[in-house]
Amino acid sequence: KTVRNNAKETRKMRHDMKNHMNILSYHLEQGENQKALTYLSEIQSHMDQSIKKTVSVNHEIVDAILSQMQSESERQKIRWEIEGSLPADLPVGDFDLCTIFSNLLSNSIEACTNVEESERSIYLAIRRLGEQLVIEVENSSSQSVEVGKLGNMTSKKDVKNHGYGILNIKDAVRKNHGEILFESLEGRFAVRIIFPLSEKATVYF
Repeated sequence: KTVRNNAKETRKMRHDMKNHMNILSYHLEQGENQKALTYLSEIQSHMDQSIKKTVSVNHEIVDAILSQMQSESERQKIRWEIEGSLPADLPVGDFDLCTIFSNLLSNSIEACTNVEESERSIYLAIRRLGEQLVIEVENSSSQSVEVGKLGNMTSKKDVKNHGYGILNIKDAVRKNHGEILFESLEGRFAVRIIFPLSEKATVYF
């Protein structure tokens, strides 16, 4: 719904943009530079209020998840960097994509909240390499992680109801014949997922 509303607001703004440009041109032709700057500021303010800052990775469901996660990241003062897009022929269903991206990014945001604000960042890259799709998420981390135990443990107090996120990601990846790799670096934690895009593709690291 958020993605669709943003698209609607963008179309509405584009429809009126010619008129806004005419008014700006008029002020400039009359030498009314301050009025032109004021009007430009009004346009920018309206765009900021009407259109939520989002990015698209060419998939409506994942775009909606990214929109939600970005809003939470803004509240937590986390910097974002996103590259790439999902291919149209990705043989992974919406349910599994939701499981993967929502859990990956939720975990990244939670990890960042334990880091100093100035160091908080999340990097998401989606790349097609031949007949393989690589999804990589890297985030700031305040402590090293025992990657061999991921999916079998949780750092949260409510052990009974937590610790399932990584396990659910693993299940969704394997269900779709993919592979997942975790890497704990100094001050960073990374997850790399590879999916085959055809029956002939072989997944390997």
